[in-house]
Amino acid sequence: MGEPLPEHTLQALWLAQLQREFLDICQSYRVELPLPIFQLSHSRRLFGSWQEETGILTLSVHLIAGHSWAVVLQVLKHEMAHQLACLRGRQGAPHGPAFQEACEQLGVLPEFRRPGVLEGEAVAAAAAGEELSPEGRKCLERIEKLLALGRSSNEHEAALAIDKARTLLARHHLHCLAAGGVSRFASLVVELRCSRIAAYRKHICSLLKDCFAVRVVLGELYDASSDRVGKTIELFGSREKVAAAEYCYHFLEHRLPRLWAAHRQGLPRGARRSSYYLGVLRGFREQLTTRQGEEDAPSLPPEAKALMVVEEERLQWFVALRFPRLRRVAGRGARVDGRLYHAGVAAGRELQLRSGVDGGQGPLPLLGHGGAAYISTER
Repeated sequence: MGEPLPEHTLQALWLAQLQREFLDICQSYRVELPLPIFQLSHSRRLFGSWQEETGILTLSVHLIAGHSWAVVLQVLKHEMAHQLACLRGRQGAPHGPAFQEACEQLGVLPEFRRPGVLEGEAVAAAAAGEELSPEGRKCLERIEKLLALGRSSNEHEAALAIDKARTLLARHHLHCLAAGGVSRFASLVVELRCSRIAAYRKHICSLLKDCFAVRVVLGELYDASSDRVGKTIELFGSREKVAAAEYCYHFLEHRLPRLWAAHRQGLPRGARRSSYYLGVLRGFREQLTTRQGEEDAPSLPPEAKALMVVEEERLQWFVALRFPRLRRVAGRGARVDGRLYHAGVAAGRELQLRSGVDGGQGPLPLLGHGGAAYISTER
């Protein structure tokens, strides 16, 4: 790690990055806006402003230094929405219909469209999202208890506990829809702080998508503290599902190195760690899916199926707010050492999803209380 950059140098780099982000947003959302004059303030109260008379767009250094870049982008897009409404000559009330229409076009999350949202405390509240409903909190508490059974030395008991947790999530979700509720969608960004995403992490993402019914997007995000762009994994879905998927992600990231450290004793130098990791993930996936029977996917009445279709459309809309031009990219297969891969599969079949402190590696995040901020919304 090098020396931290001086404040005046960082601020010059932030201004350049904001200009790049502005142009990228215009291109991604197919919006034509003249490039404003970017300015940084030291206001602790007001984190953003747009001045039509001067064409100046201002963001506070306390916003950039104190929040993730995902939050900075939402505030930037909020001000761009004001600019767009003014450009169309339809500004009207400051946060009226013309502004809301511009927000929809620029993918501004509803939490960041509200009057007064650009004040410091309001930005923090918008970034945190709303609290889980009492029913959602109870669901996660029950899931935490089920995952604690992963401590069992009985492989089948551990696998059954994990499967029950996933089934509970699915039934809670369906119950909320049947009761006339709407999902509180959330996005959670896992910042990897690296220039490429390792193959095993892509396999973790595939596992989360299939086993926890979340959308997963591999992207990148600017780090304002280091002036670097790093890869990210972003999870989308109901708050309960995102929380459980995040927990599983961190569990696997903690456990894989420990399993490899124990297995590599006596192996020749240069043995492929990645082959072993992929094998562990294959075995863990088998453990999660082998017990998935008819009771995990009961036949649904037509009304419930219709609700699920609407829910999928709402989730698609939510993902598109963040990634309006999302596309699938096929990756190349990783080179695999067969013996290490099969050894990993065997270890993965024995792997138990534990709750709480993980073998001296430090505490895993509690469900719904991860280190990254949630950004949730409803439509």
